Amino acid sequence: MIRRSRAATTAVALLLTTAFTREAGAQTPPAAATPAPPTTEELEQRIRILERKLELADEAAAEKAKTTPTSLVGADGFGWKSADGAFQLKLRGLLQTDGRFYVGDDRKPVSDTLLVRRARPIVEAVFFKDFELRLMPDFGDGKSQLLDASLDWRVSPWLTLRAGKFKVPIGLEALAADAHLPFVERGAASAVAPVRDVGVQASGEPRGGRFSWTVGAFNGQADGVTGDGDSDDDKEIAGRLLFRPFRRPGAEPAVIDLTLGIAFSAGKASGTTAATGLPSYRTAGNQTFFSFRSDSTAAGTAIADGTRRRIAPQASLYVGPLGLTAEWTRSEQETARGTTRATLANDGWQVALAWVATGERMSERGVAPRRPFALGKGHGALALAARAGVLTVDAGAFPLFADPTRSARRAMNLGASANWILNRNAKLVLDYERTAFDGGDKLGTTAVDRETEQVLLGRIQLTF
Repeated sequence: MIRRSRAATTAVALLLTTAFTREAGAQTPPAAATPAPPTTEELEQRIRILERKLELADEAAAEKAKTTPTSLVGADGFGWKSADGAFQLKLRGLLQTDGRFYVGDDRKPVSDTLLVRRARPIVEAVFFKDFELRLMPDFGDGKSQLLDASLDWRVSPWLTLRAGKFKVPIGLEALAADAHLPFVERGAASAVAPVRDVGVQASGEPRGGRFSWTVGAFNGQADGVTGDGDSDDDKEIAGRLLFRPFRRPGAEPAVIDLTLGIAFSAGKASGTTAATGLPSYRTAGNQTFFSFRSDSTAAGTAIADGTRRRIAPQASLYVGPLGLTAEWTRSEQETARGTTRATLANDGWQVALAWVATGERMSERGVAPRRPFALGKGHGALALAARAGVLTVDAGAFPLFADPTRSARRAMNLGASANWILNRNAKLVLDYERTAFDGGDKLGTTAVDRETEQVLLGRIQLTF
């Protein structure tokens, strides 16, 4: 618009110049009282002044554009961004409303329930391009807790420093975003890994993400635990290495997206009768099937007392609409009860296969429907998934550290789910989980296997 105005001004000025020149040459010199027409030099001077004014207007508009923030509204959330992108504020959220319906729970009935599993407002901010803040509380399960409170400093593509509270880099499925899980609850291998902890971490993705490394120091938490502090002076180191041989820097996702990795942790834990530092394990239906002995006395309570180590090989493969993940996690912990000590090793493995029946690409970031749901226009995407996994508790835990009539030694899980992904923000999940046990119950005074758990899980999810 400004360029057109400048061209029009120049054209008008030239026409005036021509007209005045012709008029000056064709007419008789005016009377002495009539002002003389501008000369060609004067008109050219006026044109230069107008052009300079237009240049100043252009510069002012460009300078204003540099300082005018833009708003962000879309499937990824809401927010604002400075004109140069150095400062950003994004507001996101996650809501998951679940239903749990137990089948065949004749021996020990469990109440069917509807619940808000996760309710999380998420605040993400960027400062000076390289510093990122993330805050995420959770009000699900009838609790209020701060899950993520971290600050990242992106020094370079191969080095990012992080401090605060965040996920510990161990489990493959444990590190996946909750919104993208094909099952309502995580599986056996995830139960043997810590969840979130307070600490510091360094990570990087050299060679365009073909390699990824992470190492950090944390307070140290028991399996499946999210912690806010520490009850002893002991600390834990955790790390993970990933190799993605087919990833191409700066290009579209590879046709074959393969990830091979291994994670570890090592440290010490010293529990007390009030905070034992030992885990308990739950089923997909959120029922506790294993816990250590605890009666609040030193003689009757098992506690963590020494070295804790974990190792977790893991892999994922995504090809078109297919996705396959596999991982195994082993957790060792020196354990004491009174004067008796033992090193107990618990492990869990799981394999999950997912297939997008409507043909969209499956990835670790879920599925983006080709035709989002709209009456008469699109049906969304349908993803089907199956999973098998086993969690095994060290046989040495029984009977001294755990009661075999109350805690099962092994839990074997099979699950199948259907995900109707309406669009990038809304999803419905129907999930059937069956878990059989070795031990964990009694009839009279005789130890028997715990009743097989069959549970139908439903979920309505909205995320942005």
